[in-house]
Amino acid sequence: IINNRVKCRRVLRENKVQAAEIPFGGDPLVEPREEGKKHLVFRVADFTIALEVGVLKKVHDAGALPPRTPGSRVVDLHHITGADKGRSPGYWIEMESEAGRYLIPVEEVEGIRELSLAVPIPYPRVLARPETIYIRQLLFDGLRMITLLEAKGLAELVSGRPPAAARRETEDGDAAGAELSGSGRLVAFEIGPWRVGLPLEQVVQIISHDELFPVPSAPRGVMGAVYYADHAVPVLKPSWLGELLGKPSRPPEPEFTMIILAESSRGMIGFPGGRVLKVMDRTSAENGAVERSGSAVDRPAGQAIVLDRVAKKLIET
Repeated sequence: IINNRVKCRRVLRENKVQAAEIPFGGDPLVEPREEGKKHLVFRVADFTIALEVGVLKKVHDAGALPPRTPGSRVVDLHHITGADKGRSPGYWIEMESEAGRYLIPVEEVEGIRELSLAVPIPYPRVLARPETIYIRQLLFDGLRMITLLEAKGLAELVSGRPPAAARRETEDGDAAGAELSGSGRLVAFEIGPWRVGLPLEQVVQIISHDELFPVPSAPRGVMGAVYYADHAVPVLKPSWLGELLGKPSRPPEPEFTMIILAESSRGMIGFPGGRVLKVMDRTSAENGAVERSGSAVDRPAGQAIVLDRVAKKLIET
């Protein structure tokens, strides 16, 4: 396979065609990964963040406040990412872009890393909005999710001018709110005191309760994301799901043992579940009849979830 690819690239060069434009083995068209690019990796609360070394000027110890210059700005990544403010900053990162000079207070600096072996994954589309334009992509290194910042987007966000392209993309996605047609069959599951159903044709996979990774700028209804098939899938808080169903709960959060991954028009969403009951038609779910150990048990009527409405509500919160 490697020899064939080398031959293909040689032929393409001779014919003045870019090899990166041709997918091999059915792979989608993607940009070639930039090998050898260095990044400064640092911590802001629970988030691990990276910036390309090329946009950095210097890292200052927090004991000495970096000198301010006319037009320079302080970037509060705690506020931007939604992180809890914990320890005092240990370092100031000095970043420079076309828009000016920026100072970023952070708790820890891990050092300069080459992240070419980490798996690049897009920021969840279901969570994307103008305020997330500063996130270039996420990287998964097998142990954690690293947020790669876009220096230009960060500068524009701080200046209060999110790019129009990002604004249009988000507005177009928010328009998706109509119910999707389907077979009418639901995957019914329990979470705490609630019984809900997801359209069978939109359920992707049911996984065990895996490790959750923090996601920057996530709405309050998201408790984290799971890594699944090169995607960061946001997982809803059970209490927020209860609010959405009009059945709010009191702390603590209901426990769950599995995550049901379902596909909306804006991407996958993870629903916490205590246990899956069965696959049933919509009428049976609304009547509250659920088979358990071979017998029918009357339960409060469940609710069928319209995924696109959940996705839209996430953005609104």
